[in-house]
Amino acid sequence: MKIILFSRQGVVHTAGDLHQMFDAIARFGFDYAVNEEFAPQIERLTGISIDAAHRYGRPMGPQPAESVLVCYGGDGTLLAFTGWEGPKSPS
Repeated sequence: MKIILFSRQGVVHTAGDLHQMFDAIARFGFDYAVNEEFAPQIERLTGISIDAAHRYGRPMGPQPAESVLVCYGGDGTLLAFTGWEGPKSPS
C-alpha cells in the first residue's frame, strides 16, 4: 500500500503525531509520498529526512490502485488538493 500525505503550510502539526504516523508506515512496510510543501515541515519538526524519491509536486500522475490519500488539514486542505475552488457565483 502507498500512503500519499498532503498538507499545507499554516496547518499545525505536532512532532509526536508525525513520528507516530511514520512509525506506523515503517512498521507495516507501506510506501509513502509527501507533497513538496509538507516535506520541510516534517523534516523540521521530526528530523526525519524526506528524500526526493518520496516527494511529489503537482500533478502527481497515476498511482497504484491500493494508494490512500491522507490529508492533514481541516482548513480547506483537501479542497486545495483537488483543485476545487468552491461554488461558482451566478453570472
